[in-house]
Amino acid sequence: MGGYEERYDPEFPPLGMVSIWFGVALIGITAVAHLLTDSSAGLWANPVMTSLQLALVALIIGSLLYLLLRVGDGAKLAAVPLIINIGTLLIVRFVPFGGLWQEIHFQWLWADYNKVVQLVESGALRPDEQGYIRLPLRFRALVTDDVIRLDTSEGITRIFFYTKKNSSLNFSGYLDRSDNSPPQTGDFDGRWRYVVQKRPFWFYCSSY
Repeated sequence: MGGYEERYDPEFPPLGMVSIWFGVALIGITAVAHLLTDSSAGLWANPVMTSLQLALVALIIGSLLYLLLRVGDGAKLAAVPLIINIGTLLIVRFVPFGGLWQEIHFQWLWADYNKVVQLVESGALRPDEQGYIRLPLRFRALVTDDVIRLDTSEGITRIFFYTKKNSSLNFSGYLDRSDNSPPQTGDFDGRWRYVVQKRPFWFYCSSY
């Protein structure tokens, strides 16, 4: 009878499974957190996010030690936890989740944003004395508090769609400006700290 040689297939490292589940959770939490804040610095200063980031660093250190201790059993498999955790770190720190959410939101509602601009420019939607315009029900998903603001000074039409508004100086949203220039000091009383052009004449802006 021929001999039987038992084959040994190394098991997937338990630390690798822990790293996968932690990585998925951290990436998901990071993506959602970017919906709630416009500042990456503010996001990572949050105590919860700081704690999660420290836990990830601890996992990376543990994964490195695991690799050093188990390299003799198979370097490729022993390196899996370290690769997973470093990959998680790169994703949460360098993937622009905030910009991705903005672009998805803006593209999804692009036709409605333009329709509102047309209604304002035609006079179908008129502002009050402070320049605020309450939107019809069908367009209220575009903004918070159901209103936009219009400014037509100096021959330039500016329409601001509020997506977040914590106070008169702390707010974010989309600006349509007829001269295709970014918001200027004094526009809607904003202190513009973050501005990115999304389309010709359109900007995403944050004041804080």
